[in-house]
Amino acid sequence: MKKIFLSLFLFLYAVYSPAQETVIVLGPGLKPAKGSETAFHEGLAHVVKEDKSGFIDTEGNIVIPCKYHAASDFSEGVARVWQDGKCFFIDKSGKQAVPGKFDYAENFSDGLAMVQHGIKCGYIDKTGNLVVPYTYIEAGSFSDGLAMVGKDGKYGYIDKSGRVVIPFQYPQADDFHEGLACVEQNDKWGFIDKMGKDVIPFTFTLVSGFNEGLALYLDDRKCGFIDNSGETVIPNRYFSSRQFKDGLAAVLREKRWGFINKRGRQVISCKYAESYDFSEGLVAVRRDSFWGYLDKRGNEVVPFKYLNATSFSDGHAIVRSEDNWLIIENPLTSPLE
Repeated sequence: MKKIFLSLFLFLYAVYSPAQETVIVLGPGLKPAKGSETAFHEGLAHVVKEDKSGFIDTEGNIVIPCKYHAASDFSEGVARVWQDGKCFFIDKSGKQAVPGKFDYAENFSDGLAMVQHGIKCGYIDKTGNLVVPYTYIEAGSFSDGLAMVGKDGKYGYIDKSGRVVIPFQYPQADDFHEGLACVEQNDKWGFIDKMGKDVIPFTFTLVSGFNEGLALYLDDRKCGFIDNSGETVIPNRYFSSRQFKDGLAAVLREKRWGFINKRGRQVISCKYAESYDFSEGLVAVRRDSFWGYLDKRGNEVVPFKYLNATSFSDGHAIVRSEDNWLIIENPLTSPLE
């Protein structure tokens, strides 16, 4: 019965969406910040007005005024903002949430945030306590309990106490994802576990971190996917690809984007000029000059009529019509009126 109801809903939406589509027009001068495919994070979206940053909720209300020189999306309940050349953290009411101001900082991840003083990086907790001193020239975010840090031109990993658990030995390295980190040795990439043990040989020209059990790899200028044992699941036959999200990955063939599943089967034909990742059951894609949204079967759920678009998050996306920036609801999750 639920499947029948959902199918009926999608049919009605496709037929009547121009009349029933719920939209909220952003206030005068407001537009989403550049650089993020997803507008809403933890219920708020980073917006700009006259080159100043602030935040709105899913109803379009300004909850944090546009007064900062720059800002980041919310993560773990706080967001980074810049003012007078310094970076600090605010909560969703706009109050400073973590003591201290920094030359630079990253978002909180695993309860800690990388902060920079001068040219040295360390880590703070949400009370502002410096739990890892300013020691490193380069540092990543904590993930899976470890953070990648750089020293003397080599990279290793520390735990949350600052203890080095994997020595500084890699010319290049990335954060841990799903228990593994990609690192480089002798101009080839492979993967190590959290003990520093080599688990996938160093045979790849380039790789990404794991997501949804698969990692993207590049060899012979073509992209494919491997599993966490290093076995090739999808051969390298694509000119470009994105990671798997919601069970599907965007792939590029003959300058057009489409989608494959984890078995490598083409589920949405490569015919779109531009594409984001699936989120909340839909994906924003561009056909010719206009953006619309597809479901996982390639059905057009939101018509191709927008000049710009973002991915759905928290049930909402921000799109650009010919006249205004708009907030629209996800038709797969919004209640019937």
